[in-house]
Order: sequence, then structure tokens, then C-alpha cells
Amino acid sequence: PIADTVTITNTYPFLVLLLSAFFLKERIRSYHLVALALSFAGALLIIRPGFDDLNPYHLVALGGSVFLAITYTILKHVRETDSAEVLILYYSGISTLLCIPLMLLGNFVMPDPIQFLKLLALGITGSLYQWFLSTAYRYAPAGEVSIYSYTSIVFSSVFGMVLWGEYPVFASALGMLSIAAGAFLIFQRDKTNRDQNVEI
Repeated sequence: PIADTVTITNTYPFLVLLLSAFFLKERIRSYHLVALALSFAGALLIIRPGFDDLNPYHLVALGGSVFLAITYTILKHVRETDSAEVLILYYSGISTLLCIPLMLLGNFVMPDPIQFLKLLALGITGSLYQWFLSTAYRYAPAGEVSIYSYTSIVFSSVFGMVLWGEYPVFASALGMLSIAAGAFLIFQRDKTNRDQNVEI
């Protein structure tokens, strides 16, 4: 289920926080940990039924989370020397080159015009996502930016309601509130620290 996959993948902020502290010497504050715990608890509330029968594909999603954390930590490191546009070019170029062998070895089928337009829209929105993300990592600590990734679970739920009539149960709604509370805590405390000229 997409909710399971999205939520498990969104466990990467924990790893980003740790990797940033170890490799980039970013400071971890207690409220960062509280906010991450709130957000992670909210994520678990949303997909609680999905963990009744953990399957190997959950581990694949967890592996994706590890690679995401490594990617965003590297992105944070190179943000000061390269622009968002350059990072997107590298990301897209390398991804394309790595996909060519898979395309040649797999059962590639040329998309029809409608499928091509859908893929084009996917590419455009993906590029916009990368640009916004790269810009955010350029101007803010990685641990703080990563907390907002949990809002993707909320947006996924909203799209599910609007497009497919998938309404969340009480536990899911509570999870969304917990995620929003974690993100708000990070925003509010960091804003207060900046106003007081405290290093964050």
C-alpha cells in the first residue's frame, strides 16, 4: 500500500539528523528530537494496520529511506558550492544513465502519447521538487528541512480523499495532527532562536 511505502520511506529524517551531526557537525537540540518523535509517532498512527504483517517490501522501503538520508546529507554538504540547478542536472543526468541498462535489459515498451504526457508531467513536477528541496537545503540545516518531509503523508492523505474518496480513520487523523505538531515545533523554536540570535 502506498501509505505504508510513503511512511516507511519518511523515516529518513532520523538518519539525516544523525548523519548531519556526525559528518557536518550540525548541532542537535532536544526539541529537534521531540519534533522528530512526534512526527514519527504520527506516521505510525497513520499506517498502524499495515504493520500487522510486515513483508519484505517494507524492508525495501526502509532501504530507500537509508539512501534518501545519505543523499540529503550529501546535498546539504554540496549546497554551498553548487546551485540548485546544477544539483538537479547532476541528479537527473546520473539517474538517466543508471536507468538505461535497466531499460535495455527489461521489457521496455514505448509509451503512447497519453502515457508520454503523464511521464512528462511527472518529470516536471519531480524537477520542481528537486529545485525546491535543493534550495531549502542550501539555506537551512538538514535536520530542520527533513522534518517537513513528513507533511508528504498529510498531502498523500488529502489527495486520497479528493481523488479516490479514501477517508482516514481516527488514528490517521490523530497521526496527521502529530506530524503537523512536530513540524510546527521545529518552525516555532527555530524562529524564536533566530529572533534571539541563538545559534541553531
